[in-house]
Amino acid sequence: MSDLRYDSDGLRDGADRDRKSSAAADGVARKLGGESVTAHPFGDVATAGSFAAALGTAHEHHIQGATSAARDRDDQGQRADKTAQLGDELTTTTTTVANEAVVRSVADGMG
Repeated sequence: MSDLRYDSDGLRDGADRDRKSSAAADGVARKLGGESVTAHPFGDVATAGSFAAALGTAHEHHIQGATSAARDRDDQGQRADKTAQLGDELTTTTTTVANEAVVRSVADGMG
């Protein structure tokens, strides 16, 4: 009874995309985390230190954002996979029940 099938393929595809997005965001966080902001590139000017500090703060925010995005996308992928699994279980259970009902109906009609 294919009309009772829960279509979980889309959820699994979305979960896979979530994991790829998570891995990309994690890569960005690691790359940013491996860099540092210093005043040196801005030369010997009075505002170099404060400019570097402002960039350093932004740098940290970007690392935190990428880390958060990686974690959130991974969580979302796990939830989509779980939902797909539950859908498959629902398909199996519903199909079994429907098939039993058809068999009972035929048997009752023969009796």
